[in-house]
Amino acid sequence: MDIGADEYVTSVTLTQEGYRFRNDDGSESGATWKASQDTNINLPANTAARLRILIDGSDDPDSANYQLEARLKPSGGSFGPWYKVIAES
Repeated sequence: MDIGADEYVTSVTLTQEGYRFRNDDGSESGATWKASQDTNINLPANTAARLRILIDGSDDPDSANYQLEARLKPSGGSFGPWYKVIAES
């Protein structure tokens, strides 16, 4: 690989710092917490909930091309397909 003075390689490290579930009972700022940080929860099928994920990015994460994905595993079942997580701004 040729790396000249006008080129650089970005090395980005993403680390999950934590997560926390919220109830789907209001605006983003007004919704109540469902559990303490880093606490797993169980929900009945088709129950809406919000998941807040804290990601720490070193170096220059804005320059990297990445996406966050998630998949569900029903109780006693197998994992389903991966879905892209879309951030709200």
